[in-house]
Amino acid sequence: MTFSFPGGLVQEGRGGFTADQKTLKLELYFKNQATGSRCANGAVGTSSSVTLNGQPFTGNAVQTYSIR
Repeated sequence: MTFSFPGGLVQEGRGGFTADQKTLKLELYFKNQATGSRCANGAVGTSSSVTLNGQPFTGNAVQTYSIR
């Protein structure tokens, strides 16, 4: 997925809902800084597939939202 914000900020990544659709998880990175961060590269939170600015990403970029 790609989010474009006013002022030119763009974030890319992957996201998904839990089976009960009560939780949304997003893993977003600034445009053109990460590779391996799309759904085709693995599930949300699979940081082993992500390279950030040419280096393996070892952090946790997952944002979790509760849906009411």
